[in-house]
Amino acid sequence: MPPAASASPSSPSAPPANPASPSSPSTSARPNAPARADLVITGEGAFDFSSRSGKVLHGVAEIAADALRPVHRARGPVLVGSREMRALGIESAYSLVDLVGEERAFADPAGSLADLAQRTARTWSR
Repeated sequence: MPPAASASPSSPSAPPANPASPSSPSTSARPNAPARADLVITGEGAFDFSSRSGKVLHGVAEIAADALRPVHRARGPVLVGSREMRALGIESAYSLVDLVGEERAFADPAGSLADLAQRTARTWSR
């Protein structure tokens, strides 16, 4: 997932830009990034029915779909079924806590995400 833009010095309390927003500088600066990737991995707190619009996941799925690239979602709980997930443009979804447990997910987030990335790589093929 591309990093969010930081607030400008003139507006220190401004929220970071939404990286999935079509007008976001971080997206417009990398218009071909999904086309150069084999797949797109993104994450968010919970994958639920509010993910259909307005969340980063929805925007990332739209950008990846334009590039004909599969999207895999990783991180928080998965609260939608596979049919709804695919209707949202997401190929697969994995919960970090389900894979490694809550204690390890918070104690070792980098290692936990690496394990989740390995699982995604094992289950995905071209």
